[in-house]
Amino acid sequence: FPWSVIPQPAEMHPAQQGAVMVGDGTRVRVEANGNDGDALAIVRHFANLVAATRGLYLRVETMAESSRANAVIVFRLDPHADLAGDAVYRIVIGGGRIEVTARATRGLFYGSVTAWQLLTPDAGKGAVRVPNGAIVDRPRYAWRGLMLDSARHFQSVADIEKLLDWMSLHKLNVLHWHLTDDQGWRLQIPKYPLLTQIGACRKAVGPDAALTGSPDKPYCGFYTDAEVREIVRYASQRFIEIVPEIDIPGHAQAAIASYPWLGVTGKRPEVSTDWGINTWLLAPNARTLQFLDAVFEEVMELFPSKYIHIGGDEAAKDQWEASPAVRAHMKKLGLANMEQLQGWFTTQVADYLAKHGRIAVGWDEILHGKVPKSAAVMSWHEPAGALQALQQGHDVVMASSPTLYLDHYQSGLHDEPPGRPDVESLQGIYDYDPAPKGATPTQVLHILGVQANLWTEYMPTFARVQHAVFPRIAALSEVAWSLASAHDWRGFLERMPAELSRYRALGIAYADSAFAPAFTLKPGEDNTIEVALSNQADYGTIRYTSDGGAPSMESASYSKPLSFPADKTTVMRATTFAPNGF
Repeated sequence: FPWSVIPQPAEMHPAQQGAVMVGDGTRVRVEANGNDGDALAIVRHFANLVAATRGLYLRVETMAESSRANAVIVFRLDPHADLAGDAVYRIVIGGGRIEVTARATRGLFYGSVTAWQLLTPDAGKGAVRVPNGAIVDRPRYAWRGLMLDSARHFQSVADIEKLLDWMSLHKLNVLHWHLTDDQGWRLQIPKYPLLTQIGACRKAVGPDAALTGSPDKPYCGFYTDAEVREIVRYASQRFIEIVPEIDIPGHAQAAIASYPWLGVTGKRPEVSTDWGINTWLLAPNARTLQFLDAVFEEVMELFPSKYIHIGGDEAAKDQWEASPAVRAHMKKLGLANMEQLQGWFTTQVADYLAKHGRIAVGWDEILHGKVPKSAAVMSWHEPAGALQALQQGHDVVMASSPTLYLDHYQSGLHDEPPGRPDVESLQGIYDYDPAPKGATPTQVLHILGVQANLWTEYMPTFARVQHAVFPRIAALSEVAWSLASAHDWRGFLERMPAELSRYRALGIAYADSAFAPAFTLKPGEDNTIEVALSNQADYGTIRYTSDGGAPSMESASYSKPLSFPADKTTVMRATTFAPNGF
């Protein structure tokens, strides 16, 4: 196809010849039929993106300010257009014009993202030639998500808004926001101020001390009501729903450090400074449920999301098992074990949310106890969690570990930042199939979508977050949006140089793990060292120098292992170049 678009659209029909030229001052007309404000905001956002990344300054005009004859690019919001669905759009390129049509603002926004990609096919600046043809596009899944862990390490409002911007350019539409854990409570709850006065701070250990400037200065951070409302508003403008997570009954050490009566022992732990599974669980009693009612009341006030995530994962039952009060409560309820007690506890919260018109989402451990069928399940134990949830009739979001866990290394290169062992590569995510083997066609209809999880134990800075997310988010977007029949790893790679050039123009500190040359050394004949070069994606041309200079397009291209004298120092450098020269 002549267009480098990610995620790949559902239908693409290139013309045999012809193109539309777009240059500085090109007129962009907005036809909105009474919904001018929202449509105009989308188109101005598009124009700002083009200016920032291509250096082209487009002239955006409303219907009242322009005539169609003078417009080269037309954005049309037409509720009567022959397009099925709010997220669907059509782009027609030909006759000297680019026309983007959608029935709803969501579709117009997604069309504007694709139009931006059409105008940024390479790293060039200035006027651009867009080949003629037509695109009709729609998403494969309704839930196309990224989870951000702000408990282990905290991100600023400005950085979260950058992440939302970049998510929207991949047509992702859900930010699952992990706001509470053993290591920090990040959401202001006015009725319980100690949650942020105590629970939002921990001792500065390891890399945290570098962030605070001293091990004596605690690592702290939380979001105020006003900041949350701003983030939710910002996300909404980019058609992203924020699904908040309050993790219960486990991963609750920060909450119990704030209010010890929430726990089983009555003792006050410190806010955790290490990772993994801790034993501090919320007490499954009426007072805790009253607390959670108040917390979720505030959560629902701040977040209009249809879904509220309630955690439920990794709840080690040691303290429950050791508590006579908890065991007596379990017996009084007629339950056989602690897993059933967690199911009862989860059901109380899920029912409370349901009464307020919300749907509870939990990690797949909630299936260990009986929970309402209305609760959605986020499956990370692949494929067992998903299959069990689908067999029980739950809606499911696929968030499989380890493939979709972005805290894993991306390659075996020596300069990879710290992460979880085992490599989860760009291709590994691209090849992921959200439909678990063994699920029936009817059960597969209950898969809401797919999500990658960004746990931040190893990501103390936003630069590390960017390195973990990009470019693997591009592969995720294609899994979540594009048709399964369009799966084509080599074709995806051909579109990646344009995508990486957009990342550079946007200032994204992406990982080059899939494309960076790897050096393999072994002893050669006659006192030599043999050097082999490769890259993970097996893409592009590797060019090298042996004098320490930076490789260029004129440098020698690698084709077979090289030999160098073992008794001399050689400084070798290598770079992967795409077919277009980058």
